Amino acid sequence: MRSFVVASALIFLTLPFVAVQSAQPISARYRIAFSQDKPQQLLVEAQLPVTGGRIFMNPFGADQLPDGWATFIRDLQAVDSSEHPLQIKSLGNATWQLGNNYVGEVKLSYKVNLSFAYEKWPAGNEQAGFYQDKSLFLVTRPLFITSEHAGKRQVTFDVPAGWKISSPWQPSLNDKRTFIAQDRTDLLSNTVVLGHHAEHRFQEGPFTFVLALPGEISESADLIVSTLKKPVSAYYRVFDQTPPSIFMMTLFYADQEDGEGYSRSAALTTKDKVSPDTLILWGNTLAHELFHFWNGHQMYGEPRQEREWFSEGFTEYYANRTLVRERLISEELFIKKMEKHIAMYLYFKWAPAFTGVSIQQAGTRKSYYRPGVYQGGWTVAFCLDVLIREQSKGNKSLDDFMRSMYKQFGLTRKTYGVQDIVRTATETAGTDLSEFFKKYVSDNETIPVEQYLKKIGLNGHFKGYSGEVYISRDSDAYPTDLKRGRCLILAEC
Repeated sequence: MRSFVVASALIFLTLPFVAVQSAQPISARYRIAFSQDKPQQLLVEAQLPVTGGRIFMNPFGADQLPDGWATFIRDLQAVDSSEHPLQIKSLGNATWQLGNNYVGEVKLSYKVNLSFAYEKWPAGNEQAGFYQDKSLFLVTRPLFITSEHAGKRQVTFDVPAGWKISSPWQPSLNDKRTFIAQDRTDLLSNTVVLGHHAEHRFQEGPFTFVLALPGEISESADLIVSTLKKPVSAYYRVFDQTPPSIFMMTLFYADQEDGEGYSRSAALTTKDKVSPDTLILWGNTLAHELFHFWNGHQMYGEPRQEREWFSEGFTEYYANRTLVRERLISEELFIKKMEKHIAMYLYFKWAPAFTGVSIQQAGTRKSYYRPGVYQGGWTVAFCLDVLIREQSKGNKSLDDFMRSMYKQFGLTRKTYGVQDIVRTATETAGTDLSEFFKKYVSDNETIPVEQYLKKIGLNGHFKGYSGEVYISRDSDAYPTDLKRGRCLILAEC
């Protein structure tokens, strides 16, 4: 832990801020540094406009604590633009009111206790912070106090020589320690990794993918990097109009499999040793979370509960399919994944606990109705892929559907509804698919999955009430069905 020491003492509210080239003005500036005598503590100074008389932190992620993330804030002080001290009154829930409802430029200084990164966090350390082997992963929620003002935020890290700084923010053109968060959400809901960790960057057109590996897992960097390069390229081929953007993913060891998504980053944990034999687990999780950059972060539907099957189920389908198409897993292992997903979907349709719940309704209790959200959505994605290929005579696929959804909603940032999914699928397939979605997504009928398997040269053997599915190759399949299956699974078109 003694590695987290800055070589010289720091004096706050006196250091100049680094100018960053940006098309939009910077509305707030932060400087973050480590204390020399207290390595488990951050020192923060900030300059920001206050528009509503209040300053606050991200209200999410620390619900178990009475004062949220403010639990870790120490010695908060504020002065106005004339350097006169401002009174600060706590309103609870990590919110403060400035004296006389002050409006204008404010300078803040405070300390952040990093104890949460050195202990087990109740919901998982990927949701707070994690320290190991001279590297520190931090969620930005406990770091920043801000206000309601609009505009970009500049963040400068004062770190010892030799440290890496990994973040999803735009780096400065003239200072490697300085980054730009695009807005309040980008600042308050992201992640950073500091210290002696492994960092790798992949570039696909204007899309930059950052992989940060803190702690022991950095020893497996070569395998993780060679695995992730392929989904990055595959997804960019689908979303080939992705604008200039950065997405960061952090992976580290913990005592359970878990993950959390943020504005432009994701953090994941794995309990199993990273190896080629376990790639179907950790590799699939990484591929799943990476796909969420497009389907979940840039494409967002409302109401949220009604589109969880699309956001999660289609994402899982793409993760599975990409691993087999990129030859990271075998076709046999992909078929095993098919068996498990379809079995869980059929169990969802059979089990009394889920009676009367449609795939669309499953999002109202995402964790409890998980088989309807993930496996139900996966099954819809698979069957829709088959339908589009069949109706378009092999000229289009689910990729064309996703590309169209992204163009309409990801690039424009318009929210979509279920009706938009139905319309886009119909346009892609060239035939009306509204009845398909009504029966199997909005209503509660069971998809005849066996028929869709037949269309790609496979036989399905089901015991839905016990969650058993076995898939075999159909020796009597037509050549067109076999070709469709090879194209869908292995992209051999």
